[in-house]
Order: sequence, then structure tokens, then C-alpha cells
Amino acid sequence: MFDIRKEIDGRPRVYIDGKLSAGSFVKEKARGRRSRKIPFYQLSFVLKEDFLSVARQPIKNLKRQHVEKIDFENVEKLGSYQFNVNVTLIPGPSLLSLTLGGAKSWNEDFSFTDLQDELLTSFRMDSSIKAYALGAKTIIQVELEEQRLFSEVFLNITSELDNRIGQFLRQARRRDSENAFSVTFDFPRGVSTACERYLMYFADFLTEIGIEATSDIKHEAGKVLFTVMPSNPNQALYGIKEALEIYLETAKYPIAVITDENDIVSLKWKNAVEALHAELSLTQRALQIRTREVRLLEQALEHQYDRAAKMANEEQNSLNQKGTNTEVIIPGILSVKEFEKGPIQVDIPNIVRRIKKYVFRTPSDDQ
Repeated sequence: MFDIRKEIDGRPRVYIDGKLSAGSFVKEKARGRRSRKIPFYQLSFVLKEDFLSVARQPIKNLKRQHVEKIDFENVEKLGSYQFNVNVTLIPGPSLLSLTLGGAKSWNEDFSFTDLQDELLTSFRMDSSIKAYALGAKTIIQVELEEQRLFSEVFLNITSELDNRIGQFLRQARRRDSENAFSVTFDFPRGVSTACERYLMYFADFLTEIGIEATSDIKHEAGKVLFTVMPSNPNQALYGIKEALEIYLETAKYPIAVITDENDIVSLKWKNAVEALHAELSLTQRALQIRTREVRLLEQALEHQYDRAAKMANEEQNSLNQKGTNTEVIIPGILSVKEFEKGPIQVDIPNIVRRIKKYVFRTPSDDQ
């Protein structure tokens, strides 16, 4: 049960089963003569359970409490997609209006408009429902009989939307899969972009030879999924598959000189192959340069290490000749000597020598 109470501050609030609904907003309007103004309320909910609690009330009870309109906005899973759903309940004319927004992260080979058209066509077959499109939104309106509940109609419509959207997606995907084929590629890193660009030209190549088709590239688990779908469902797929095999095989070799300058198809194809070869050559050249740079850096570091080791040995020999027990840490900058305090003597140079011997030992030293 719900009711609308005015708090000490004079603002109306919704109570459901005696508890304040934290996820609701009330807007009050006054109607009638100045001496007998009647408050009418517009309710907005963000919690589905609170919305359904109010929507389960008989329409006559909502009218008795002067509820003019109820709004609710939520994200509903319909089919396999998330949709923005906005619902408006109007007790006066007993009208439910549901607005279905666009699907989130739409990822199909067919357009969202195809789904929208299917929904409008199916709902228009029901005389008790009005359905129309407003841009990417689908609006569904139902006039209720007095004895019906808003919650019942809302749940029925969302369930029907779930069924119809799911059925349409399954049929459309099956139809597309029967009239399309896919090939998976595992391109080496660094050349994938060039190879994908050549693949995408295949649809243009088919158009040039008189076959209308679309192509799509998706990335799955580090691999490239290339899909081709002819516009004409009667077009034999085996012919397109053979054309793709020839198209890919030709890319391995330079195309000979084309003598007929009017052969636009061959000229465009030749340009695509040459562009692919140029990009692959450029990528290979860049890889060679990076490899040479790494080799030069390794040589420079090795030279610096040998030089530092030589300077350390020279300075150590010089100190040893002076009879001082010291050990060089950084040649020309830092060295250590024995430390003695009272009866304790710490032979720091010997400790450093042992550490250096352990760090710089070679495999032959372990044998």
C-alpha cells in the first residue's frame, strides 16, 4: 500500500508500506478555485520495486489520491541487449506509454532500424496497442480498462518485447550466417593494419566485377575475423570464396604491367597490391632499424662496462701499492677502507671484494 504525506516542511513524499520511499520524487500541482484548490501529484521513481508497488494499485485508488502521472526510467535486458526504458502512467485516461531507447553496444551485421521496423509491424497488428517511431526511439501506448493494473500491463509488454526482440535477433543472425562466410587470420604483429586494409578492399573489388557485397572485420582473441556477405541472398557463396582465395594469393607477388589503361578494375587492384607491398616493406625496414639500434646500444653498454672495470682495477692496484687496504666502489669517486672502533675491526674492503666477486663471477668460476 502507498500513500502521499506532507512532511513538516510542507513537501509531499511517497510512503510505501508505511516506509518513506527514498527513490521517489513528488511534484505537486494545485487545481480548482482559489478557495477549493485540489493538489494533484506527479510521481517519479528510480527504484523498480517502488514503481511496481505503486503500479499495482487499482487505477481508481490512484485517482482517489490525485495521482496525475507516474514516471519511471530503467535499463531493461531485452533479447540479448540492454535498452533504456522510460514508462509513463497516466491514471486519468488510464494510459500507459513506454518508450524504448536504442540498444547499448549494438554489434550486429543488420541495422537497429531493422529491429525497430519489425517491432512496429508486430505491435500494429494488435488493435489495443499504438506503436510508432520517434527517431531511434520506439513508443508503445496502451489504453487500460478500469479493472486492469498498470503493473500487469507493464510486465506483459516488457515480456513481449523480450520475446519479440530475441526471436528477431535469432532469425536475423541465422539468415545472415546462411548467406555469409567468415575466415580467421592470425597476422604477425606490426603488419596487421596493412593486411586488414587490403582485406577491406575486397568488397570494393567484388563491386567492380559486378557482385554487391559487404565485408566486416572483427578482432577476437588476438585474431582477425573477416566476414563477407553478398547483398543478393541468391548469390552463390562458393564463387565469392574462390574469388577471395585468388585475391589473397595474388597479393603474394608483384602484378605485371597492365597494358590496357582502360581496365579500371585491374588498375585499382594493382594499386591495392602495391600499397600492401609498400607498407609491408616499410614495416620490415623499420624493424631492421630498431634491431640495429638495439645491437648498437648493447655494444655501447658493454664498452662502458669494460671501461669502468678497467678503471677500477687500475685504481685498486694503485691503492694496493700504497699499502692501504681499500676497495674501489666508483672509480675516481668512491672507495672504502677498514673501519675500527674499540676492539671491533670491520674489514669493509674485503666484504666489498667478496660481493663483487660473487656478482661478477662467470660460469667457469663455478666449476
